[in-house]
Amino acid sequence: MKTLGRGLLTLFILLGLSSWLVGQDNFKIRVGVVTYETFQDKDGELRALISQLSGSQNPPVQFQIAFGSYREVSHWLQTGEIDLALLTAGGYVRGILQSGLVDQYEYLATMDARPGQGPWVNELRKADNFQRYYHSVCLTHVENGELTIGDIQRAADEGTLEVLLVHPQSASGALVPRKVMKDLGIELPEETTRFMHSHSQVLEAIAKSRAGVTTIGFVWDDAISKQPELQPNIAKIEIPALGRVQIPHDVLVCRRDFAKLAELKRMLAEQVFSKPTPLFRPSEDGNQDYIALQESLALGSDDAEDSLVRQDLRGVGQLLAHAQKNSSLEKPFRLAVVLSGGGARCAYQVGAIAEVENYLQELNTQYGSQLDIDLVVGTSGGALNAVPVSMNVAGYAQGQQVLRDVWQSLDRREILLPSIAVRVNAGIWFAFLQMTLVYLLGRLFRRRYDARLKFFYRLCLMIGAVELALYAVPFSPWVFLGHNRVLHHLWWWCRIGAEFTAITMLFAGAIYYFIARVSGDPNKQELRIRRGRIHWVLTVGVLGLPLLQLITMLINEKTFSTGDGIRTALVRGYSTMLQQHATHHEMAYPMDDQETAEQRLESMGEWIVNSDVVKRDLVLTTTAIDRNRPEVPSELYFYLQSDQNGPRPEFGSRGIDMHQSPKQFMKVVLGSSAIYPAFPGQVVEGMPELGDRLELVDGGFAHNAPVEAAVLWGATHVLLIDVSPVATRDGVNLADSVIRGFGHLLRQSQLSDQRSRSEVVVVNLQSRFEPPLGIIDFSSNLIKRGIDIGAQDAVARVRKERHNGVLIDLPPFTVSYGRPDFVEVVSKARMEDSAVSGVTDEAGLSQPESSNP
Repeated sequence: MKTLGRGLLTLFILLGLSSWLVGQDNFKIRVGVVTYETFQDKDGELRALISQLSGSQNPPVQFQIAFGSYREVSHWLQTGEIDLALLTAGGYVRGILQSGLVDQYEYLATMDARPGQGPWVNELRKADNFQRYYHSVCLTHVENGELTIGDIQRAADEGTLEVLLVHPQSASGALVPRKVMKDLGIELPEETTRFMHSHSQVLEAIAKSRAGVTTIGFVWDDAISKQPELQPNIAKIEIPALGRVQIPHDVLVCRRDFAKLAELKRMLAEQVFSKPTPLFRPSEDGNQDYIALQESLALGSDDAEDSLVRQDLRGVGQLLAHAQKNSSLEKPFRLAVVLSGGGARCAYQVGAIAEVENYLQELNTQYGSQLDIDLVVGTSGGALNAVPVSMNVAGYAQGQQVLRDVWQSLDRREILLPSIAVRVNAGIWFAFLQMTLVYLLGRLFRRRYDARLKFFYRLCLMIGAVELALYAVPFSPWVFLGHNRVLHHLWWWCRIGAEFTAITMLFAGAIYYFIARVSGDPNKQELRIRRGRIHWVLTVGVLGLPLLQLITMLINEKTFSTGDGIRTALVRGYSTMLQQHATHHEMAYPMDDQETAEQRLESMGEWIVNSDVVKRDLVLTTTAIDRNRPEVPSELYFYLQSDQNGPRPEFGSRGIDMHQSPKQFMKVVLGSSAIYPAFPGQVVEGMPELGDRLELVDGGFAHNAPVEAAVLWGATHVLLIDVSPVATRDGVNLADSVIRGFGHLLRQSQLSDQRSRSEVVVVNLQSRFEPPLGIIDFSSNLIKRGIDIGAQDAVARVRKERHNGVLIDLPPFTVSYGRPDFVEVVSKARMEDSAVSGVTDEAGLSQPESSNP
């Protein structure tokens, strides 16, 4: 029994230990670290510390580290994707305290700023002990002499002051200097204020003298220790108020709902805080240093500049510039522009992308960066814009204007062109409607039979002549119809088959003229038309022709429009654009006036693919509605790689390189933009393999905002210009319910793009037309207004948006942040206490320069 009892006791202990070990295996800590440009943990200090913490437990703690910008780390904290965060002072103040989220996160410790070594730090900062604070300093070029506050004020008044800041969220490089200068009566001019995105960039810019400009910059007090070679060219401007503001160094915070918070605090206390020279040390007053900083900056919780999810173009530029400077060789920065589908609404993209291109050039000029679009993805109507954007047509004024002209030349009368049978039927039906109206008017105002005949044939002949003249004479009615879309649609409907309407009216007028001439002859009374017959003919025409039209459309026609109109419009518009672009770049562009439209499309495709005019990687998404091999996917990505040495797309069997068949390139563009079944598909052959035959239609069926294509080609940041309608139907009737049902099915097909949005940073400019612009509103004045609205939205600080029936002012761009890209750090074995020593004083994480104080 004793043996059995000891065996059971041993088994119980082993099971308990096993359960404890299983529990310990789940001890995982996800860490987010705010980084800035030069910091990539090059000395391994962070990894070494975390490895020590991991190995101090048995089994080791699993640490997952993700590096990101202030906004990314703040977003990950708020969405629960990380448990622990190392934030800069400015990031903590703006992202936690200012946002009213302080109760959700627990302050753990402040990071050691290390003793200062440079000439601009005070004696206290040079002391060899734990440095909890640092300061901001103001610098200028030595040739400016000993500038004073008065000199800075005069330069600001004269318009010669240039201000260099680090980042809007940098405490020493933006927040503190702005507040101090404002208290001194100096408003730093917005138009000449530049954010350099690192302290080293500020120093390098100040070290370069510029005639006629007084340049000042703000950095943390020991920034020069990293670049001592610049010191002879830089002088400090004495501003005592800056030295009086103590800026606490980086802060370690944790979510209060983290299940392992108690174990984490115990581990930090034992393994970090207790060391002779700890890298982190908690303050006796908790986070009071940061609260004091917030109060000194007078930042309120309603400050719109700090919005994580809404930004203007300037904020977007800061986000992208920071991301580019903070990228690494392992994960290089790659910016993609994604242009959604939307028919005529895609005119919005023309204005928006022009302003984006202008701002990127301005940003590069200011900061000396090389920020550019690396990849362009387009679908449906967005495909028409993706090609010129990939060629950088929108990157210069002439190109922007010709792109505007191409869009404004699009005319719904040409693009939405039904077949001849449909037009004849529609024309005759409109003629019968008009004849019915004329007959009723004649019955109302003319009592005598002969008077009614004259009234009828005269009015029919006059209406027919006017309609024939309107058809024959080149005339664009859109400007006269204003911006009322209903009037535009009515005119277009009446315009379908207008020539046949005019001919029918003239023919009816001629017949009744003949009847009127002979009806007075007593010997020819049999030619008089009885009222019953007239009623029967008009009734059959008005009611029977629509039924015939419906049968014609459903049985004899594959699509509503023939596609000839959009093909002609594309050939004309693209020919003009390509010729202008070639002239601008002093390139030869072949033009043969004898070519048919089909031949011109082929020659254009060959020139685009083979003449090295595509400067950015390009993807056009399409849907293969018919294919001769079921193995070929229905969702296809046709792509062109601008640099053969660049990254390759990971599209798998869905990717088709357009170098396989350059002649069919424009067919792919037409196919992607073909809104099916309004327009017919485009047939391409020999792709992806010889013998294959594909019928391509609207790429928006599967990818109306094809973010997935950008992610699969290595994009880290996506600028999405989405012109999809925002409003949804309320289902008050059958028509609305049908539309809602199809809308739901369409959204279900977009799930892959929704999932891809969570992998990268997506900046979305969603069009909000007031009044709305429709998919088929191809009218010159409506298109122009759409382009102008796109340009206005792109550069606006705020725009009016309707939410729940209320107009409110919000920045136009919406930012969504991708999931953290973790690097796992786990110690292979438990480390002995003697091996866990204090962290050495090395460059890297501990330096405010690296972590953006």
